[in-house]
Amino acid sequence: MDYVKLLEEILASGYINVIRFFKRAEFTFSQKKDAEKALFKSLKIIESKGGIHAVTAKRLLCNFDNFINTLSAQQYWSSLNVRAEKIATNTAQIILQEKEVIIYIS
Repeated sequence: MDYVKLLEEILASGYINVIRFFKRAEFTFSQKKDAEKALFKSLKIIESKGGIHAVTAKRLLCNFDNFINTLSAQQYWSSLNVRAEKIATNTAQIILQEKEVIIYIS
């Protein structure tokens, strides 16, 4: 995925939100660090291009830790973690039930 183009679209919308980037790029909870790196790298590229969004990118880079650690961003990643845990739990339950059926049939 072209993260720079995606971020430029988000910046152009005027509604700059880190969660929009993570959602639209479809990062999972296990990819949190990769998501943050992709965002940082994309901001650096946009800043270096010197276009219309360079000033915004520079401002976000200066406050990058604050930008990625807002309460809403923390809640977003927590919700993805809970969702991943639910899926893992449901999968484990299905496997256990299938094993029980196999044992019962044997």
